[in-house]
Amino acid sequence: MTYSKEGTANMYDELMGEFKTIAKVTGKENEAEQKLADLDDFYDKQKQRLADAGIEDAKYLLTMAFSSQNSPILRLYANNSYPVQALNNIGLTNAYETDEPQTYGFSEIGVEPLQRFQDEDLHFFSIVQEDDNIFKNQLKGNPAWENLNFVEGERAHYLPGDTPVIGGVSSAKALVKQMVDTMVNE
Repeated sequence: MTYSKEGTANMYDELMGEFKTIAKVTGKENEAEQKLADLDDFYDKQKQRLADAGIEDAKYLLTMAFSSQNSPILRLYANNSYPVQALNNIGLTNAYETDEPQTYGFSEIGVEPLQRFQDEDLHFFSIVQEDDNIFKNQLKGNPAWENLNFVEGERAHYLPGDTPVIGGVSSAKALVKQMVDTMVNE
């Protein structure tokens, strides 16, 4: 999907705006408004689950991990991305900041730049395909990975490869639920 310059600034708002436009064109505005109100209620419940677990206002990094030519690659999601904007709705704070919005909402990095993120309370999330798990394969035994505070502190969480990082209302719910379930149940 190609975003306009304005759409790139906040991909979540852009996609929710598209959701409303489609609802208007199809004559389903009332249903769409109800789905958005339900989403807000859902966010409130997930935020409360984090508070009940004592982990509200947590800082995190979100990546999608894969290999390219047998090298580990991490797509590090920026503040303008759809998933980060969805997670803002439950009070989580993205630790990765950029000066400019990222065109597709992420930067591709290797493991070494993660050294910049050594906050003691930081949670690391990665969406990873089981058949291309860089953490079990390329990074196993790698001190640049294994000596990170969030790895040593067991705050590295792995989400299934089908975790949505773009979409609409149901994608936002699925992403947020998976992340909250992971944080609360581990």
